[in-house]
Amino acid sequence: MKIFTKAYILYLAIVTSVLAAAGWWALQRLRPPTIDDMARPDYVDRPERVLRKVDRDGLLHDLRPNTHTVAQGVQYATNADGQRDDRDHPLKKIPGRTRILFLGDSFTFGWGLELDFSFVKQLEKLLGDQHWEIINLGVPAYNTILEVLHFEQAGLKYSPDLVILMYHLNDAQSTVGTSLG
Repeated sequence: MKIFTKAYILYLAIVTSVLAAAGWWALQRLRPPTIDDMARPDYVDRPERVLRKVDRDGLLHDLRPNTHTVAQGVQYATNADGQRDDRDHPLKKIPGRTRILFLGDSFTFGWGLELDFSFVKQLEKLLGDQHWEIINLGVPAYNTILEVLHFEQAGLKYSPDLVILMYHLNDAQSTVGTSLG
């Protein structure tokens, strides 16, 4: 009886180990890719993702221009300049309008929200577009350093009258495990 018990325990240990390894392997293959995955040399970018790997001038990723995708039941779209917006913004300011540019991470981008529910779009609706133009340069998984780099590379060309940098506590982290969507 003791031999059967030891063999049975050994059998259970082997089966449990195999199932755990198979489960880990499946989770790695089925989970959504993250920003950390994007930094790996074997990462393969996909055109349907709203975030794209750029790896230039200190930025690993930004928003893919003219993208329409659904992630976790939420629709995401970007304009021709890779901003989460339903319209393009001309480089030249319209006279009589104050141009406000928002920098930030996934909160500014509006991750998990339809565009109209993002705080940037809500502010735009409250202010109206007669005297105000609001541009959202929020990119998921950016920290303050990346937001400033993004402003230098993509925001200065708009000559904003006001720049608002949204700070979140996770901006002090070097990377955030955000899903690529």
